[in-house]
Parts: sequence; structure tokens; C-alpha cells
Amino acid sequence: MREEGQAIFNTEAVCVLGPSELALAKQRAAESPTGRFRICLHRDPSEPVQEMVIASRRGSYGRPHRHSVPASYVALDGAGELLVFNDDGSLLSRMRLKPLDPSAAQCVRFEGGVWHAFRPLTRVAVVYETLASAFDPVTSNEWAPFAPDEDEPAAGNAWLDSLAPR
Repeated sequence: MREEGQAIFNTEAVCVLGPSELALAKQRAAESPTGRFRICLHRDPSEPVQEMVIASRRGSYGRPHRHSVPASYVALDGAGELLVFNDDGSLLSRMRLKPLDPSAAQCVRFEGGVWHAFRPLTRVAVVYETLASAFDPVTSNEWAPFAPDEDEPAAGNAWLDSLAPR
């Protein structure tokens, strides 16, 4: 594994993650200025499928965005919610994600073009995200014009809190 910024990338032909790697991701998210940390199972951003384990601590803010390709989330640890938005920024749906909870979703898949954001509800929530494309820092995420920037986490969380009751 090699570390780059707030991520660790796989360097092996076979990548296995277990409890110690999930604990590392959670610890690093707790220490991160953004409140997030990822372990990338793919070896390079140019690979045609991006697979990531993403740990996010409560209070971190991920700006709503959309991809031009399908994406999926699988709950691994803790609890979070996936928020889906209309083009005008109104909340279309709110889905709770929690592993092994019969009242919550375990996996959600989006077609390309769906505005969405993940929000941790527990101290740290961990999801497995898959994107069906190579990563391009300019075009992979289209950031929602209706939401605060990621460098304004207090404003972003206040905006999310104002949308609709949980």
C-alpha cells in the first residue's frame, strides 16, 4: 500500500481488507482535517473501476455531487445517510445506510447524473464506494451549484440540517 494525501492506494495484485484496515481508516478519518479518509482498492486512478473504502466522521461535510457514470455505496460500519437531490437542490430522498440493520439499506446504486451526498450519523461511518470509470479530478465529480463548498463545513452542515427532518 502507498499513501497519497488523504488516501491509501493498493499496490498488490490481490487486495484484502479486514478489521485492522477498517480501524486504520476510521482512525485516520478521526484525525483528518476533512473528517474523511479512504483506502483505494484500485492501484491507480486511471483504472476503469474505482473501488474505495471511505471512512467519514460525524460532522464532516461532503458536498453533494453527481457522476456521469453509475456509482454504488455499501454500508460497512457505523451508520450514515445518503441524500438524493433534485436539480434545484430540493431533497428528493433520504436513505439510512447501516450494515445488518433490517430497517436500513445495506447497498444503494445510482445511475449517472444523480445528485447525492453521504452524511455520517455515527461517530464514524464506513462505506464501500464503487465508480464505473477512471478518476479525473476535473470531470469525475460535478459539484452541486446549489450547495455550499466543501471548505465551508459549518455552512454545509447547517444547510443539510435545514432540508428536512431525519
